[in-house]
Amino acid sequence: MLAGWGYVALFVDDFTTRGLKETCAVDFPEGISDAYGALLYLSRLPFVDRNRIAAIGYSQGADTALQIAASNFATLNGASFKIAVAYYPPCGNLIDKKLKIPALILIGELDDVTPAADCERLAKQQSNAQLKLVVYPDARHLFDDPALADGKRLLGMWLQYNPQAAMRSRAELRKFLASRLGK
Repeated sequence: MLAGWGYVALFVDDFTTRGLKETCAVDFPEGISDAYGALLYLSRLPFVDRNRIAAIGYSQGADTALQIAASNFATLNGASFKIAVAYYPPCGNLIDKKLKIPALILIGELDDVTPAADCERLAKQQSNAQLKLVVYPDARHLFDDPALADGKRLLGMWLQYNPQAAMRSRAELRKFLASRLGK
């Protein structure tokens, strides 16, 4: 999807390389170093503008994206993340932190894994220029995954696709990327 919009996209699989099947029950601090490794790699590619790199994450990866947004370590070898996008992040991990780069949070109102209320509290602490929060009514965790059309309970969490939220989140993502990175 991102490549179709004209962006370079790099998917960092930090689970398989470590032999992990899931990390829902543990913290995963390695995501930050993996993201900065990806930043360094991308910044060296001749067709990538090192001043227009975004960190985009889903669930635990969204936690990493927001940790990056709140980090003081914004530049690496002349490259930096310009924005962060977080799909259904655990915003409770960032209470009392200020974001240093613009961020977009997309979350479901009915998400009982990563509650929207935590993201609303985080948003109240930020300036409007730094954080845009979009809460989708009747949407749950993993609302953008069509494989969960019938819903599924996994490790005690209810996950379910919501086609309206998925479509709206893609439009919101595209608009945010275009306004902050260009295209």
